[in-house]
Amino acid sequence: MRELFLCSNVLFISNTKYEDRFNIKYSVPLEILWVSDSLEKTGRANSRARRSLVLGWPNCSIVISFYSLGDKEEWLFCLRRFIKLAKNKAQHENTSLDTIIEDSEDCTFV
Repeated sequence: MRELFLCSNVLFISNTKYEDRFNIKYSVPLEILWVSDSLEKTGRANSRARRSLVLGWPNCSIVISFYSLGDKEEWLFCLRRFIKLAKNKAQHENTSLDTIIEDSEDCTFV
């Protein structure tokens, strides 16, 4: 059993709870995370597959199964929303423009 902790810019995935502590196994920035609910399309459309999501990031992917379809849908909605917000924020932070103004005698970078 794993526990998920969704923050505004990162998803923490822990191992099972041990002595009232969570051991964080993965800390995934949301701007590199992708989520899919396509297990049903693989031909394994059993009850567990309908309650599962695939989470992936570079070099790793995991399947998370939820207790109910409603829980899965709620997590899917929240993950997609927060991933979109994180990617938009990262894109705006990484966008810079170098402007060159040319004079007749020299070039100046602004």
